[in-house]
Amino acid sequence: MLKHLQMDSYIAFGDSLNDVEMLTHAAIGIAMGNAHEDVKAIADYVTTKVSEDGILQALTSLHFL
Repeated sequence: MLKHLQMDSYIAFGDSLNDVEMLTHAAIGIAMGNAHEDVKAIADYVTTKVSEDGILQALTSLHFL
């Protein structure tokens, strides 16, 4: 799908080391609160854990909702 979109037109959420590439290519890379510290270090934004409504918190804080 991303081949048909501009790489800077999406946001991504991740928490594991296998998410680093995805987060670095996204316009906004968001690490979950429980993410590996290396993931948090490269993220544009760190939110709370999924169990603490981290996705909602990030989308609200970044004015997507």
